[in-house]
Amino acid sequence: MSRTRQTDNGTLSKLLAKQTTRSSQTENSQSKTKGAVASGHPLAQACSTMEQVTNDQNPVGNHLLATLPEKEYERLIPHLETVQLTKAETIYNAGDAVRYVYFPAGAVVSLISMTQDGNTIEVAVVGDEGIVGASAVLGARRTPYIAAVQIGGEALRIKADVLRKEFQKSQTLQEMLLCYV
Repeated sequence: MSRTRQTDNGTLSKLLAKQTTRSSQTENSQSKTKGAVASGHPLAQACSTMEQVTNDQNPVGNHLLATLPEKEYERLIPHLETVQLTKAETIYNAGDAVRYVYFPAGAVVSLISMTQDGNTIEVAVVGDEGIVGASAVLGARRTPYIAAVQIGGEALRIKADVLRKEFQKSQTLQEMLLCYV
């Protein structure tokens, strides 16, 4: 392939194999969802679709990625890299430039804010339902939070600028991420 990838062939093969299973399961989920929200706003439809994905329907490992239509998910595959996050690892510190966005697929990450007097408070916990680094996709180049791994495990990561470009191209991706945040 002409694109530079950090994903090894085994990881890519695994993702493509999961995609076949994911595609048929997503079609079943989407057909159930269409009747319930057929007359609603597109964002309501996207959010409803996200709610329909259960763990047994999620061979990708991350619910946001699992709810994307097959065509859009396939555009992301060459850019996704499976990484192992370890407990207590700091992914970002507040103020860091966000180079990668993470889709946890087993790992759990806390987003921590620091107060003016130096105290910290956990403001969010992100697991396989979400995304770490969404602010970079939405236009911020730096993260306002510390992102620290609470439970080690796998995540899929993608360069922030690549995901930002896909976000600008894809209304479905926009709706899914805006529904999440």
